[in-house]
Amino acid sequence: MISVESRVEIARPVEAVFAYVSDVTNDRRWQTDLGEVKLEGPLAVGGKRIEIRTFLGRRVENVSEITAFEPNRTIAFRGTSGPVRANMTYDVAPSNGGTTFTLSAEMDARGFFKLADPFLGRALKRSMEASLGNLKDLLETESDQESKAPSPGR
Repeated sequence: MISVESRVEIARPVEAVFAYVSDVTNDRRWQTDLGEVKLEGPLAVGGKRIEIRTFLGRRVENVSEITAFEPNRTIAFRGTSGPVRANMTYDVAPSNGGTTFTLSAEMDARGFFKLADPFLGRALKRSMEASLGNLKDLLETESDQESKAPSPGR
């Protein structure tokens, strides 16, 4: 089992960060290796998330079950099928007037991907860090644009 964790400080309130990362329609904007994602059922414990990613040059489809959902705090997914079963956790916490977003993953590779086990941890870490950089840029740029927008009546 491979375990990786990355975190980023985002100059936005916890509620804004959580709302963004919990909306699957935003996932392709910030997750660098995500091709498609859909939710089956509610965004709640027991709901299912289906993802298609490109990982190590291969197309990978995985199904995850939502195992924890605490608004403005955490979302956790447990991989239930696919060649790379990953348990993922998104955590948000207030920090220095903004938010610390932590992305944790535990991955269990099977088949072809098991052969690449020594490289998976590094590849996953790079992908997570790139995604968190995207997330920070998107949310902080969005915040800058909101603050520069003219107020109604101007």
